[in-house]
Amino acid sequence: MSVNTKNIIIFSLVLLSIVFWGVILYFFKPQEIIKNIGVTNSYIFIFLMATFSGVSSFTSTSHYATVFTFAAGGLNPFLISIFAGIGMTIGDSVFYYLGKRGAQSLPESVERKFQSIKCWIEKKSKKLLPAIVYMYTGFTPLPGDFLSIFLGITSVKYKTIIVPIILGNMTLMLWISFFAQAMN
Repeated sequence: MSVNTKNIIIFSLVLLSIVFWGVILYFFKPQEIIKNIGVTNSYIFIFLMATFSGVSSFTSTSHYATVFTFAAGGLNPFLISIFAGIGMTIGDSVFYYLGKRGAQSLPESVERKFQSIKCWIEKKSKKLLPAIVYMYTGFTPLPGDFLSIFLGITSVKYKTIIVPIILGNMTLMLWISFFAQAMN
């Protein structure tokens, strides 16, 4: 499959996801969706959606729309942030692992560049990297996949970044949930 065909498929899936949620929300109010799914099932759905949409940067749009919809429907923003944050962190962890394993197959020139970045990171304060990771994941809607891959490639210790990633993901989901409820 060519790169162009792959890009068209990804774009089509994202567009289809947006249209799907738009149609659902046109015909059903968020409260009706939650009533039909059930409150407990809604949190499980949010967790699963976050976990599986977190495995691709291109499906995060549908995840954000899901969180927004369920928060607007009246679900507890704190519970949403916990379930969605943990799910997103699982997806980010997969990409960290892929980056760590994929680093072994990088050309030597690219690997040297990543090693120089790693040395620069290690020279900085040990508190700086976790703070940057938290700010990135907690206050930007940018995909955590790229950050996780980068951190995996540079061999930053997983235990150094896992707490900032999960707290950042929870913070972002809390912001989205509060925004959805304020808009409702």
